[in-house]
Amino acid sequence: MIETFRDDILSTLTPGELDFLYFAELHLGEIAGWGIEEAAGASYASTAVIERACKKLRLSGYAELRFLVKSELEGRTLSAQDGVSDYGAEAAQDALLREASLTFRNAPPPPLSQAAAIVWQARSLVIFGRGLSEFPAEYLSEYLTRIGRPCRRYLDPPFAYRDASAFTERDAMVIFSSGGRTIPVVKAAAIARKNKASVIGICSDRESPLWKMAGIALHAASDRLTISQIDLNSRFTEFAIADALVDELLRRRADGSSAPGPS
Repeated sequence: MIETFRDDILSTLTPGELDFLYFAELHLGEIAGWGIEEAAGASYASTAVIERACKKLRLSGYAELRFLVKSELEGRTLSAQDGVSDYGAEAAQDALLREASLTFRNAPPPPLSQAAAIVWQARSLVIFGRGLSEFPAEYLSEYLTRIGRPCRRYLDPPFAYRDASAFTERDAMVIFSSGGRTIPVVKAAAIARKNKASVIGICSDRESPLWKMAGIALHAASDRLTISQIDLNSRFTEFAIADALVDELLRRRADGSSAPGPS
């Protein structure tokens, strides 16, 4: 749903208004049936905040937001019945191999060793991903813990913002995002960069705000596939980049480098 609103309009929302919009994105089914009082209670936002957010989005009010949500849910139901299941396993395998080839055409990518050095040496390290990119973010954070590189992983934007606000040039954030345009991802990167922390972006879109904002950007190639604004893009190569980062870190550990203390 967020993708239906222009970036310049979204940028006018306050943090509280954005938090409600993110909540709505994650609870579309509930929003479709809730009145404004129920939505306010569940999201911990006041009715005034919700109405202001709707006005800034150029809607008449919460009732129109509910209408948009219902329309999107109906569109998703129709799209799910429209031949998606005909996408065969062999075609999927071919697409994944092609994406992997594009990702590691110059394997390993030159920035990979730089990214590994930052990850290994950072005083405080945060891993952040939203939506389907939460899964490769979780994958990397678990491996980092196993090899002795402490880190924190967040799903909720306010926690990522909080840590990024306390960052210095000694800290780092690794951000996974296929499109690189999700507002929490871009905001977290902007806060970290403002505090001179290292930002490593793992992203498939070289024209995205995240790619341009990251100090080190690692390309995770992905075919663009959406149906009625449902993101169906593969995150396969984001996992592959995470694996490659861990391989680089293991080489550093084998060379005798020691990880920093707990972040």
